[in-house]
Amino acid sequence: MSNKVLIIEDDKTIQQVIKSMLMTEGYEAETADNGEEGLEVMKEFKPDVIMLDIMMPVMSGFDFLKHLKDESIPVIVLTSLGQEIVEKKVRALGAKYFLQKNDIHLDDIKNKITEVLKEESKK
Repeated sequence: MSNKVLIIEDDKTIQQVIKSMLMTEGYEAETADNGEEGLEVMKEFKPDVIMLDIMMPVMSGFDFLKHLKDESIPVIVLTSLGQEIVEKKVRALGAKYFLQKNDIHLDDIKNKITEVLKEESKK
């Protein structure tokens, strides 16, 4: 059984590039355009890890994290917001990892997902 990744991102290009890379690497991947849609997809898809943007229409990543509080799914925030205060806020809301879009490569994303899944499998 392959690992499942839910990508919640409003930029369709970023969404599809990450999804294609993950599927090439053998992951199952689903996408959502905002936090509200992400909550719905999550119920059916049951991801092992979530890649989450912060600035999105309808429901932001911050609000998504507030709704996710009781879940045990690890979240990797991938955002263009790089201020330390943003990182502290998403971590306080339960996100375990924080990556900045402006200085990230696909290999970094793949490696972070692999690292998170390894950590989770040890629990």
